Amino acid sequence: MDDREEEDPKQQANERRGTPRMPTGLLWIVLGTIVGIFSVYEIIERTWLADADEGFLYVFHIIRGVGTSFVVAFLAVWYLLRSSPSIFPSRQPEPGWTMQDDSSDEDRIIHFIAWFIRMRWLACIMGTVLAIVSIRVLRYLEEEAFAPLCALVLLLVFSNILFSQMLKRRWGIRYLAEIQVGTDLLILTTMLHFAGGLENPMAVAYIFHIIIGGILLDRRKCYTIVFVASLLFTGLAIAEQTKYLRHYTLLILPHGAQQERLGPVAYERLRELMGSSWEGSTMDHASHDTVYVVSMITLQIVLMILAAYFITTIMEQLRAGEKHRQAAGQRLERVVQATGAGFAILDRDLCSVWLNDQIRQWLNLSECETEQASALLDRWTGAEQGPAASTLRDGKVRAVERTLLDADGNKRFFQTTVAPLTDGSGDVYQVVELTQDITEHKLMEAEAMHTGKLATLGFMAAGIAHEVGNPLASISTRLRLLERDPQVSLLEESLPLLMQQIDRISRIVRDISSFSRPGETEWRVCQLNVIILELTTVLRFHKKRARIEIGTDLAENIPAIRVNRDQLTAVFLNLGLNALEAMVEGGTLTIKTHMCGEAINIVFADTGPGISEEVLPRLFTPFFSNKQGGLGLGLSIAQRMMAAHGGRIDAENHPQGGAVFTVSLPKSCYTD
Repeated sequence: MDDREEEDPKQQANERRGTPRMPTGLLWIVLGTIVGIFSVYEIIERTWLADADEGFLYVFHIIRGVGTSFVVAFLAVWYLLRSSPSIFPSRQPEPGWTMQDDSSDEDRIIHFIAWFIRMRWLACIMGTVLAIVSIRVLRYLEEEAFAPLCALVLLLVFSNILFSQMLKRRWGIRYLAEIQVGTDLLILTTMLHFAGGLENPMAVAYIFHIIIGGILLDRRKCYTIVFVASLLFTGLAIAEQTKYLRHYTLLILPHGAQQERLGPVAYERLRELMGSSWEGSTMDHASHDTVYVVSMITLQIVLMILAAYFITTIMEQLRAGEKHRQAAGQRLERVVQATGAGFAILDRDLCSVWLNDQIRQWLNLSECETEQASALLDRWTGAEQGPAASTLRDGKVRAVERTLLDADGNKRFFQTTVAPLTDGSGDVYQVVELTQDITEHKLMEAEAMHTGKLATLGFMAAGIAHEVGNPLASISTRLRLLERDPQVSLLEESLPLLMQQIDRISRIVRDISSFSRPGETEWRVCQLNVIILELTTVLRFHKKRARIEIGTDLAENIPAIRVNRDQLTAVFLNLGLNALEAMVEGGTLTIKTHMCGEAINIVFADTGPGISEEVLPRLFTPFFSNKQGGLGLGLSIAQRMMAAHGGRIDAENHPQGGAVFTVSLPKSCYTD
């Protein structure tokens, strides 16, 4: 789901179809290279080669043309290799998009053809500009060539309109790329004829079509384009060399002084350009020179073959890599689906880059409009205050629990792990959220907690009977006295004592009832010290309480916290009972609360024998226990409960003897 509403819907639709960005960078690189080389050449020729003879300039022009062709071809291949990911369709995921790339071959062909059509619009603009500048402004070409060149540009425009309509209506998609390339080669060859033939540096445009053919088509078809382009270029060169076709003079190259070949206008223009070196000039057109023509034909064919080889090799590697990535993505998608987990990738703006089917089903995104889906996703991730935003800022892995009402109104519980994705420089550019439905686990855990409480009450039955029996004995004794001596003075003396003992029994029953009721799942604001005081009341019912002193040291600056009260009570009770059971010979249990930086620490310190060095590293491992008959789940469950709060439990031995368990609650548990 793409939540960036400010983008044009048509642009988003094009991106979802796989339409690539127009490669204007390649056009500017090519134009800049050609202009740069020719500008440097003009400076050199006019500054240092003003007195050079025509033979030397002729060889120098050949070197310039050949060098330009090599440089442009190299830069084109380099650019395509550097920006190779944009050659393939860039899919911006929709709300229903999954990692599996199910795009067909026809979709890819449509993507490439749309890219090619954009390139052809650039060619129309460039052809128009070059025709006007070279004929009407600089007068490097004869006026007679202007009309045919304009007609060819119009033909290119109309053909592009036709191809656009064919693409829109899906006509002849399988062969549209070949038709486009073939049409362009014919138009290019004809334009070269009217623009100076072999003497025009734009003959390098054949190589661009080879490169485009290598991108759009397979190796065999690309070499077919090389063969057709070679035939057209060779035919044009031979036809002009044998004077079967007229050669149109392009005055960027030095020419001889044969007026009948040039025509009056070109003759005067050439005379102007050559100045003092005009007298005695006898050089003919390069296009009529056999050695030059054969050299240029050979060079052009070699360059086209090399370009075809390089681009097809590069594209085959890219396509193989793309297929490998698709296969890996499909495997990952199947693995994620098999686990039943929800998977989401978010960018720096907390917009979804990818959501799998499971997370969309949980959030009910498939049936929502874009704005509703965006709002649902923001509520789920917590927007700027959520764990994803925090991970984007600091790059830390986080685990949180979330609740959500399903379509039937039932509350479901989820555990989400948020991890950063970093680039080559280590900067976080995306985050991954892995979400698991832990509703059934939560229900089982709550049931186990409740059962554990009842078992604890059974274990403490003797202590409870003793605590209740004492006030009952006092009440019984006082009532017997009143029965034997029902005096008003004795009754007035006994009533406050009877009420005091009854209140004591009520408090005991109330504490036991509160402790034994089923656990709550809501997170709410609590006072930590109040929870600790209630805990000490329950611990005093333990059968070994007579030999153990329970003390508290509670800091007054502890802020209110937002926690699952029942889970926190279960964690504290587990640590307290473990401490009492460890002090077989009696001792002291001290419970402290204090601030440690921005964290809140709750310390359970006993004076028992401590924890052996062999047991300490495995203390929180599930099903590990050093108690006879113990299941080894108490501390592991307690540690996981604290992790759900963003906290942890640490255990160590006190230097003076005894064990110390420290529960840490992070700043995120504070209330505003």
